[in-house]
Amino acid sequence: DNSTGLTWEGKPTSGLRTSTAKYTNWGDNRAGDVSAYAAAVNATALCGFTDWRLPTIDELKSLVNKTAGSPAIDSTWFPNTQKYAYWSSTVYFDTY
Repeated sequence: DNSTGLTWEGKPTSGLRTSTAKYTNWGDNRAGDVSAYAAAVNATALCGFTDWRLPTIDELKSLVNKTAGSPAIDSTWFPNTQKYAYWSSTVYFDTY
């Protein structure tokens, strides 16, 4: 990514990294948790990297093209992108 300097993972339609997989975000490496997924792709050195992690909200927002319509992401680079519900490493807290 020329804007952030990050490397983004493309999602295939099957296998460990499938675009349809659903995860929890407990952060304790339990099966089905995104932390276990990150550990698994780091163990395989996906694309030569061993520091895969959840992006921050701002890093996710950097992928959005507000003038593109729907989808608001470049589907050439991210062809199997789901429409909603993405985890990030940004902590959410309710201000009410």
